[in-house]
Amino acid sequence: MFSSITPHSYPAGSRITLRLTDGTSLSLQVNKPFLPFTKSQVYLVSPSEPSTHNLPSQIILKIFDPQTVDDRFPPLQTTLSAHPWTLDAEAAAVQYREDVAKGKRPDDFTMDLLYGEEEAEAYLWEEHFYRLLKESYESEVGALARLESLQGTVVPKVFATGNIVPPPNTRAIQPLGVLIEYVPGIPLSDVKPGSGVNIPFEIVCPLIDAVKKFKEIDLRLSRGIAYN
Repeated sequence: MFSSITPHSYPAGSRITLRLTDGTSLSLQVNKPFLPFTKSQVYLVSPSEPSTHNLPSQIILKIFDPQTVDDRFPPLQTTLSAHPWTLDAEAAAVQYREDVAKGKRPDDFTMDLLYGEEEAEAYLWEEHFYRLLKESYESEVGALARLESLQGTVVPKVFATGNIVPPPNTRAIQPLGVLIEYVPGIPLSDVKPGSGVNIPFEIVCPLIDAVKKFKEIDLRLSRGIAYN
């Protein structure tokens, strides 16, 4: 029987194991979490052996973990219920997907199941959060792949993708993760009028070209992401 535990993030100094899509594993030390988390967890990390995988000494790790997605806890001013994570519900959602894959049951999950007259079973909410984060991961990684020609200039490089390996008996899934380039600097949102910070035209011009590229490949991004 699975138990319920408190969802957590990784504090500075802790280690995360990322199993790469080629089957190898990468040990990462957390230097800094970028808080607050919303849809994904974001960390500045250092690989334990960067030369082995041809990685820089500092990179960004994004973890698409349904355990900590902010949708679980609606704003206080709403009447919607919170849906805290439990391992039992996560395991039941995994069993649901396995049964669907084996043809034991149809994939009849819909959002309507969450908002009926009676409170939806906890595993249905876990299935919703799992699909939400999987879709978010696929959307971001897919968008960066389509912008491969711009990686390293106006969008960050993608170094690797894989799954986070949790401690034994703590999770029923291995959350998706992606390693991308860390570009130190000041986010544009922090540059205020009159602050004396001048952005050279040679920096702005490639960004304009990138936006034009989005249109050419029919890429639509719902939000921008910045790390500092």
